[in-house]
Amino acid sequence: MFRMIYGKSQEGIILCVGIKVQVPQLTGCLYMDTSYGIKVSFPISPSDIDGDGYYYINRYLAYYATVYDFVAYPGRDPNTGTCYMPGMADNESLNVDITNDPWAVTLTTIPR
Repeated sequence: MFRMIYGKSQEGIILCVGIKVQVPQLTGCLYMDTSYGIKVSFPISPSDIDGDGYYYINRYLAYYATVYDFVAYPGRDPNTGTCYMPGMADNESLNVDITNDPWAVTLTTIPR
C-alpha cells in the first residue's frame, strides 16, 4: 500500500511508506540519519520489538528518493537522548523500497 501525501512541492505528490528495522537483541537505541537532514534516535525496550525482531518507527515515514542510514546501539543517555557507543549493527546509504509498506530494513552486525 502506498501512502500518498500531497505537498506543495513541484511534483505535487510525495510517495512514502512506513519503516520497520530488524534490530539485534539487547538493542536499546536506534539512530536514523536521512539525506534530507533529519537525524533522530529512538529509545527501544524489549517490548517494542515484534516476534520477528523488528522495531516499527511509528512517528516517521520513509520518502521516495531519500537515502537512509541506521545504527543500533546498546543504550541511550537519559540526559542527552543520544545513543551509547559502540554501535552493534548498521546499514548505510539505503534507498527506500516503496513497493513494500512498511519498508523492512535489516542491519549488519558490526565486528568487534
